[in-house]
Amino acid sequence: ASINLSGDGITVNGVAAEYDASASVYLENKTESHPDIAEEYKDVSNTVINITDAGTYTISGAREDTQILVSAGDKDEVKLVFDGVDLSCKTAPAVLIKSAKESGKGGEAAVTIWLNEGSENKISGSHIARVNDED
Repeated sequence: ASINLSGDGITVNGVAAEYDASASVYLENKTESHPDIAEEYKDVSNTVINITDAGTYTISGAREDTQILVSAGDKDEVKLVFDGVDLSCKTAPAVLIKSAKESGKGGEAAVTIWLNEGSENKISGSHIARVNDED
């Protein structure tokens, strides 16, 4: 799949991405509320690009206050290809791997990240994600 980022929106394979959790790539808005958020950013709403299925996702373009979140199944191999990405997220990690195919190392999720040759990529997030699950 090809994901293009811009200030006007996000497209997947040339079609505007939607807020439809049944799609393999869908959007949601999220405002972080944990103590690591600076007071000046308490009301910042992030666009979260959820990737939930196996596949290769080529990502290009620029966007602020946006996070890429991989939450695929434990047998799903996910490959992210950054091709001229300028991504920032002031209140959360810009790229967060929650789950994907197990790497074979004690429950770590395995996602391959590639940088396209000749592309310049800039990714900045605010902090390491906190995991508060009892599991």
